[in-house]
Amino acid sequence: MALCVLVVSGVDFDVDDYLRESPFKPQQIYRKGETAKDPQAETLTESGLVLLMGEDEYPALIEQVVRGLDYWDEELHELNSAGAEKMLLNFGVSEQLLLQHPQYLPPELITAMARLEMGLVFSVVRKQTG
Repeated sequence: MALCVLVVSGVDFDVDDYLRESPFKPQQIYRKGETAKDPQAETLTESGLVLLMGEDEYPALIEQVVRGLDYWDEELHELNSAGAEKMLLNFGVSEQLLLQHPQYLPPELITAMARLEMGLVFSVVRKQTG
């Protein structure tokens, strides 16, 4: 199982104001000036949100993300108007999946990301044991 989240942030992004009119239901919201839960963390310099874009096996996950980006295209462009400066897709994959299968990114995904000026991250997710 793998997942993909969209992380959106900006120094002047008023996440609360944006979400009042937005159809998005974020998994996480963070605000500039807050301190992260980690006691060693510094004060946040940006506000943002995290949206689940898909959760499935490859290649179905990639297909879900491509459909989501196409479906939410207009709304994702609105994020820039609301002060979002950064958007990135973060694919979380297990170490086992990462080692066993190459992660192919189809042109449709790359085109959608370029159109929306998104970055890309792959994160290794370790399964909890016990």
